[in-house]
Amino acid sequence: MIFFEHIFKRAFIIFHGFSFCVAITIIMTVNFMLKNNPAIICFLAYLIRRKRQQA
Repeated sequence: MIFFEHIFKRAFIIFHGFSFCVAITIIMTVNFMLKNNPAIICFLAYLIRRKRQQA
């Protein structure tokens, strides 16, 4: 049980770090896209709304 807990904690830390990197990449990409095309805002808002409805 302790062994599994150790693996889970390690996987969680790795996943947390990975998701953090992904979040930064997404933010930078979005920031770049917004400067070029304001219509992306509407598209992102639409995607977020759809995800919330599914959850």
